[in-house]
Amino acid sequence: MQRVKEKKGHHLNQFSVDIERCRDLIERGNYHRRSFDYSQARQCYEELIDHLMIRKGDDPDHLLIQAALEYAKFPADDSESNRTITVLREACRRSISGKDKGAQALLEMNLARTEWLRSRFSVAFRHFDRGFTLAEEFGDPSIQRSAHIFRMFFHYWSGHFRDVIKTYEMIVPDVEKFSKESFPLLAALTAGSCFGYCGQISQGLGMLDAIRVHAKKLNNLYISGHAGMVIGHLLLDVHRLEEARQCIEESLKEAVKSRNLFVHLSGLARLSHLYFLMNDPQKSVSVLQQFAELSHKVHMPTRHGPSILYLTWAMERGELPRNHDLSLEREIASAGRDKSVFNKGLAFRYQAFLLKWKGAPAHQVISALKRSIQFLKESGHQIERATSEIELAREYLWRGREELAREWAIPAAKVLNGHHEALVPDDIRPLILAFRSEENLLQQILRLGQELVAIRDNRDLFRKIISTVNRITGAERGAVFLKNSHDPSGVVLRAAINLTADDIASPEFSPPLRFIKETFKTGKGQSLDLEERKRTRLLERNKILSCICVPMIIRDRVVGVLYHDNRLFHSAFKEGDLEILNYFAAQAAIAMDNAQAWEAFQEMYEKQQREKKYYEEQYLENIHFEDFVGKSDEITKVFQQAEQVAGTDSTVLIIGETGVGKELVARYIHHHSSRRDKPFIRVHCSALPESLISSELFGHEKGAFTGAISRQIGRFELANGGTLFLDEIGDVSMEIQVKLLRVLQYKEFERVGGHETLRSNFRLLAATHRDLTKEIQAGRFRQDLYYRLSVFPIAVPPLRERREDIPLLAEYFLKNFVKKFNKPQVNILQEDMKRLLSYEWPGNVRELENVIERGLILSQGSRFRIPPLDKDPLTPPIEGFETTLEDVERNHILRILAKTEGKISGPGGAAKILNLPTGTLRSRMKKLKIFKQTRSLYARQEDRK
Repeated sequence: MQRVKEKKGHHLNQFSVDIERCRDLIERGNYHRRSFDYSQARQCYEELIDHLMIRKGDDPDHLLIQAALEYAKFPADDSESNRTITVLREACRRSISGKDKGAQALLEMNLARTEWLRSRFSVAFRHFDRGFTLAEEFGDPSIQRSAHIFRMFFHYWSGHFRDVIKTYEMIVPDVEKFSKESFPLLAALTAGSCFGYCGQISQGLGMLDAIRVHAKKLNNLYISGHAGMVIGHLLLDVHRLEEARQCIEESLKEAVKSRNLFVHLSGLARLSHLYFLMNDPQKSVSVLQQFAELSHKVHMPTRHGPSILYLTWAMERGELPRNHDLSLEREIASAGRDKSVFNKGLAFRYQAFLLKWKGAPAHQVISALKRSIQFLKESGHQIERATSEIELAREYLWRGREELAREWAIPAAKVLNGHHEALVPDDIRPLILAFRSEENLLQQILRLGQELVAIRDNRDLFRKIISTVNRITGAERGAVFLKNSHDPSGVVLRAAINLTADDIASPEFSPPLRFIKETFKTGKGQSLDLEERKRTRLLERNKILSCICVPMIIRDRVVGVLYHDNRLFHSAFKEGDLEILNYFAAQAAIAMDNAQAWEAFQEMYEKQQREKKYYEEQYLENIHFEDFVGKSDEITKVFQQAEQVAGTDSTVLIIGETGVGKELVARYIHHHSSRRDKPFIRVHCSALPESLISSELFGHEKGAFTGAISRQIGRFELANGGTLFLDEIGDVSMEIQVKLLRVLQYKEFERVGGHETLRSNFRLLAATHRDLTKEIQAGRFRQDLYYRLSVFPIAVPPLRERREDIPLLAEYFLKNFVKKFNKPQVNILQEDMKRLLSYEWPGNVRELENVIERGLILSQGSRFRIPPLDKDPLTPPIEGFETTLEDVERNHILRILAKTEGKISGPGGAAKILNLPTGTLRSRMKKLKIFKQTRSLYARQEDRK
């Protein structure tokens, strides 16, 4: 039996060591990931996973799930992806056993991603559907956001580029911010590339460049190399070959350093394509051979895309020597099997070329081109679709059907000419001489203006406005500026695409900022060229070449300014843009006014309802924030801390016994913060019944439970813009703690019985009389909630630890109650004050206040009578006699101090009279609790006698 116990103890001890080892590996892996050393990070996670795969239990399962989600983010070739699948499946199985739906959702979507990259499309779709459904059911906003990001990638991989943009615009904030994490950066990068594919080249390039610069600051070569490669691809699409070469060569260097195989392969393919277009076939062949060797070596499933199809077609025509590793027919077959509609569209175009080359009937060639156009139209890729339309026009022209050729050529040429005239072949130009690029533009704006009027959500409205104007003008960046309500001469960035608050604050933006303010002042649209000198590099940071400002006017008042600029081209905005955009801006202003009116109406209604409920129930007590009396070192320290933290929005945990004045500290912080003019909402957690606390905190919908006869706004909503004070937070149940944790983490919640996710911008203050660290050890309080609350703890000392404040507080309360009860002035005599100073005050300041109020009611004449005190350490003294030796000593010292007017040291001081060293006297005074306030009060009482 003893051996069994020893063996069991050994296993438990070993298990503890194992867990510590796991956490160490996680910490090291995260360190390497933050340093963007993905190879070392991957090794740490592989060692961790090997350790956890053979262990069972709650902790190993939780750690394996965490490790699997991190491990799945690493890029992998074929052999490594098999391992990734195995790990994800085991982690998914354990999440199902542990009923962790949130983790299961993320694991399913990571399985989907990995399976898709292995070209197992049906399996990938099954995993993705399961994961997305679980994420929606689980309801956690962060997991739902991850699900939408995964949906973005699936749209991208399936070639639906417009759907990528729609999903991105749904989840991106009004003013974009880039995080340090590679995963969200990669999502933004994917969206930027899709903007370019869908025709908004300038906007896509600006967005990608911002990501590249941000990644370089973080030393994240994996992302910066990826962004540079996509920029090069877009520049190649619009035939800006030299700039494309610079970007791709730089991104290849970064890809090699960061071991980014995908970017390395894609960069080599596009660089070979570039050299061919730049009439350097020798370099093209050399780089293409590097591509073939690397592709064969790493066994990485790669969709080679337009560059390899273009080069293998050049081989087929004899313009490049054949490479035995590459074949046009194999590339067409591979792209045709792909689930990407974009790749299918490319495959059918090159199939048409091959059919024509082999002398196939005209209807087969035309059918292949039409299928190419159909798939590319579905994908949203503007230039590739237009290229297939040009090829179809050429085929009709070659067959002698000129009118049909013109019908296909003119719209395609409009698209291609808008990017670069070299994209339209010379043999097609005679067909398109008569068309005007501005044709039907006004109809497009009218249609979009009608769409805007129907939008009531300001966030959606602003993004729609900016995206539309970017598309119409070809702008790279755009923003909506509104007047600054606090500074009449200033402006506020309300929403932006490719522009950040840091960009606006930079010195380089000063000329455009003056331009924007002038537009506000004059109410006239303007376009301007700003930077004249020639630049040698693409998108030289913040050197704006041209910009345009258009006022948004309603009822003869400028309500906003649309600002758009370009760092790519001089004279990017035509004179005709002003007239067109002024008309569009008027439509946008009306739509914005409608949205603001609707929002104001809704806000006013909600505010009235909140205020009515709030004042009816009188949740706030009439306590003044400045009523905190005391000058002791202890209380001075408390208010120094409160003043330090008041100017921030940090969470504060106020700790102290019942009755010490924790709420007054909270009110002091609120009053000295930037939220002072907003609500201060107090929730006394221990006073609310368990059955009602969720309803009180989060609100409830009508019919949510028996007795819920109408909607009630919760305290979190009431505190929007202001301060929420959760008093006695240590008394809430574990169930409520879980709900609080989510609200504090995301500032999002739902009313009881509701489905709408609400947000509240509150500043949290909390207080408790409990020792929360002991509560955590006892399992009654969540450790993660404690760390969220105790960002800045303030401990308020009990009254017995700052006795020198007792005389001040007693006099203060006495003065207030004399005035309140309209009684004649009374005085607290010295012996009564001694009793107050000697009492332990278990109820702290609140008890002292009650004692003074009760004593005044009982007092007759001019002398204040102290009522009986609980646990009073003093017995009533015999008239004229002190009760203890300490009393005698204390009173003697006080009498001497009164005669010396408080002077302790030096000639004529109390120490000299008492024949004591100054240090000894000070020590005795401290022991006898003789403080400055005590001496002053004693002196006043002696004077009155």
